[in-house]
Amino acid sequence: MKKEHLKTVILVLLVFSSIILTVNKWFSEKLWPDGYNFFSNLTAWFSFGSEAEEKTYYLSKENISNPSKIIVNNNELRSIYKHTSAEYNSMLSQVKDVLKGGLSEQNFEEGSGERWKEALKNASVYITYPVAYDFKTFSAVMDSPVNDFGISFMQEFIIAAGDNITGKPHLLIKDASNDKYADVTLGANSLVIDSLIKEYAVSSVGESPYSFELNFDKSNDTIEQKIIIEPQVVLSIGQVTQPSAAKINYFENISNDRALYNKFLKAFGYNTTNLRKNINIDNSIVFVENYSSIKMHSDGYLEYRSLDDTKGIPLGTSANSTFYDIFIDCIEFVNNVWDTACSDLNMDINLSSLNIDDQSSFKLTIDYYADGMEVVSRLPKTASHDKLNHAIEITVKNSKIVSYRQIVSGYSLNSDITECGSVIEALDILMANDSIKSDTITDLYLAYNQTEGADTCIPCWVAKTAENEIRIISNR
Repeated sequence: MKKEHLKTVILVLLVFSSIILTVNKWFSEKLWPDGYNFFSNLTAWFSFGSEAEEKTYYLSKENISNPSKIIVNNNELRSIYKHTSAEYNSMLSQVKDVLKGGLSEQNFEEGSGERWKEALKNASVYITYPVAYDFKTFSAVMDSPVNDFGISFMQEFIIAAGDNITGKPHLLIKDASNDKYADVTLGANSLVIDSLIKEYAVSSVGESPYSFELNFDKSNDTIEQKIIIEPQVVLSIGQVTQPSAAKINYFENISNDRALYNKFLKAFGYNTTNLRKNINIDNSIVFVENYSSIKMHSDGYLEYRSLDDTKGIPLGTSANSTFYDIFIDCIEFVNNVWDTACSDLNMDINLSSLNIDDQSSFKLTIDYYADGMEVVSRLPKTASHDKLNHAIEITVKNSKIVSYRQIVSGYSLNSDITECGSVIEALDILMANDSIKSDTITDLYLAYNQTEGADTCIPCWVAKTAENEIRIISNR
């Protein structure tokens, strides 16, 4: 009896082992043609959430309506918040609700630059987005009605506390394409706005004055102003320290890393079976399909290019797709590339420019962030690729991606601390080397400078001009 029982136990164990081995073989990608796994969905279903966790990206359909920066002013107090701070996230919902309510109001009049500056100095909340949108697109971005108010492109807003005459709060809107302003009377409860301002304006104004408070915003008859800085640009007076950041080059050995380059090929819809592959003398690799090519270079450069503009990667495939639909599909494509090919790297990105040709054609650029600071990504022109001045650059024509270029890299903070000086010292350097000349500075901030061939990104002051050019300010 005991002998029969032992035989039964051994038989059960053998059957169970056989099942385990069979399942492992079935679920292995090696059993299936490259780029295909029949059981991939079933694997995800059995993962119990370990691999199916929702991934969050700073740039996505869900959070593209979030401002890039919020500044809370309260007369002698002022605090600056970016997306990485806990305070930003705690106030975000209330700020957006007030903004959405104001954008759908009907009662408005023409504003002025002086009114704009007055609001910045007093009790208010300044909100800015990374790029400018026309009111129809911004309505889709905010998922809320937006009136045009005679404003061509919207990017910067001020929620001003109740005025002395009516006690009602206002929403000021600055046109990103000209000097026009709109002054909207809000129907929102002023107590909500007053409470926000009181809670989140906690630092001294003296630490972070606006450009106009130091008279950097315009020339006058007695003093020749060498550098003009837009009034809402904050100039941090104190000395700043920041750790450097280490760059992770994902493509360092790309020509020999078949598993990695196959992931990128799949992300772009390539069938990796019998694909034509060329290795250049500099170890960059090129893959060619019927109507497009993909290039990967050991310095981190990735390029997809359609050989025919009508055969690019389709976006907004519905016949009724709007510009917003195509734009969001483009953003989601970036996320999908990262998710498919290098999800083990931390991804923190945001838009840096958007140039619209028409409702189905545009060019956008995206840049990386490390610890809430922008990384100024640049790759010089080489024998195998053109110059690239942003982390990601995408060209869309007739609702199709015809060019996609990216510096594929990740970033982690180092333990060292770098003395960055103050913004006033940076302005002294800027004036001394005369690199800005007559251009207007639209933003002045601390960023990581990724220099050619270096594995370390050094924090330094950066000036952005009205032409959307980045100027590195460094005394090193």
